[in-house]
Amino acid sequence: MLKNLSPEAQEERVFELTNQLNRGIELITEQVERDELAQLNLIACRKARASIAYQAGQTYTQVGIQLLGRQAWQRQYDTVLAFHNLATELAWLCNDADQMEKSFLTVITQSRSPFDQIAVYRIKTRSKTAQNKPAEALEVG
Repeated sequence: MLKNLSPEAQEERVFELTNQLNRGIELITEQVERDELAQLNLIACRKARASIAYQAGQTYTQVGIQLLGRQAWQRQYDTVLAFHNLATELAWLCNDADQMEKSFLTVITQSRSPFDQIAVYRIKTRSKTAQNKPAEALEVG
């Protein structure tokens, strides 16, 4: 289905395509195809976040991470890092502190460098500031 559409058409119909393909996720066994669908979920997630559809964005992050599989941090580092950064932010925006902390810790433990941790530290600092916990915000950052 994706091969018949231009990248522009895929971008325009990203929610429709992603939702339909995600329904058949268990039928996709080749990791290359799973990685392609994960990329589509990443695009959909970013578009959902930009549209203030935070819960939909959370779903796209969960599916995308699942699609990348167990070796994602070794095989698809940049993609899985992007998913976890988005998962951290979207959990905060959905007021899901437990999921935010889980995603935050995943990035902290799996990332290759402190530079790759900046986004989640910034999100956690903003979260503490929004909760009117300035001392905790300073401890984070």
